[in-house]
Amino acid sequence: RSRPRVGGRQLQVWIRDSAYSADVFKEFVNIRMTNPVFRLSSQAEIIKQVHFLNTGINQKDGLIAMQIDAAPDTSQQSVVVFFNANESEQSLSFNHANSYKLHPVQQTGVDKKLQQAKAESNRFVIPALSTVVFVKK
Repeated sequence: RSRPRVGGRQLQVWIRDSAYSADVFKEFVNIRMTNPVFRLSSQAEIIKQVHFLNTGINQKDGLIAMQIDAAPDTSQQSVVVFFNANESEQSLSFNHANSYKLHPVQQTGVDKKLQQAKAESNRFVIPALSTVVFVKK
């Protein structure tokens, strides 16, 4: 069998995209390590602290949203995480969304479109094709 050849401009694009993907992955690892809420260690903790939003008859296709509550008296910070698989921006109603902010790693991260994510008074706005983490202020 012959192997497909990658050369010239195609190779440069692949290297750039590969490096970008590695940088985004490192940011996700950093986010995970900055908040113990992403490392719940028991089934009981997960059941108690993780809640899925955007469920039921009015759910928006292609948008997964989960809230992970901080346990009392811990260093955990409550978060809301979104996975938007849509090719367009999505919003989700959430009371007191403005008590959250975009995770600091994503505020200055390599994926500049994430800076368009917003926590408004009663809704979150999520850019197209993105994974966004908001932390409680």
